[in-house]
Amino acid sequence: MESYLLRRTTAECIGVFFLVSVACGSVMTGGLTGAYGHMGMAISPGLVVMVMAAATGHLSMDHPNPVVTLASALSGHFSRREVPFCIFGQLAAAVLGAPVLRLLFGDVL
Repeated sequence: MESYLLRRTTAECIGVFFLVSVACGSVMTGGLTGAYGHMGMAISPGLVVMVMAAATGHLSMDHPNPVVTLASALSGHFSRREVPFCIFGQLAAAVLGAPVLRLLFGDVL
């Protein structure tokens, strides 16, 4: 794998990992404590997307959603060859984010 493709895949993985961790973690924290209500649970995913776009946007196309990645490739915004790598990074990050939350919060429901 070429170095730029590895950087892009890693950046996608990091961005989606934080998105899953923060978005789902905020709902779990809100459900456990009720500390910041619905507004905090609604704002936190948007904030993490903004931060990850600023932090990793220069490395990747910053698509936290595989459907957006596919649509961007189909519309010619980046190479279709990169799609499987980006989607793999996104899915791997989502799968890794869930056990981290389970480890941090335990059984919430």
